[in-house]
Amino acid sequence: MPKTPIRTVFVCSPLRGTYSNPESVPEKVIEKNLKLAKKLCLAVVKEGHAPFAPHVFYPAIEMDDRNVVDRAAGIAAGLAWLGQAAEIWVFADDIEQCSDGMRMEVERAERFSIPPKVVFMPECWEQFRSELPPSKKKPTVATAAVPLRGAHLLPGEQA
Repeated sequence: MPKTPIRTVFVCSPLRGTYSNPESVPEKVIEKNLKLAKKLCLAVVKEGHAPFAPHVFYPAIEMDDRNVVDRAAGIAAGLAWLGQAAEIWVFADDIEQCSDGMRMEVERAERFSIPPKVVFMPECWEQFRSELPPSKKKPTVATAAVPLRGAHLLPGEQA
């Protein structure tokens, strides 16, 4: 039985990482990041919550992040799920450590009228800290869930 009420948690972690061109991402990078995302989801379940990681689900149904059409469809579908989440847990110490895709998800979370709470590096993910990309800032301990406010627009969007 969960110690707290079950919350829906959107898992925000890298898939392509720092590669900007989808076609140039080595398969080993995608495989490593998918394996990490699955471990992060399992940690969320063990905390008594219900995770959703679009970058784990959509490749499982044969969508390819390196295909521009599949990627656009997967991002749109993932963002629809993000709007239903109570929280977004971000596998990074801060926004500067996020990949472009992760940053887009965090910025989109800020736009919802009742935004999900954002948690950078929840305590249950500390065991995976060695898999974080390097950060320019000093690492921090897991932050409390903080409701986001603001109106960040994604490229091409209007207020």
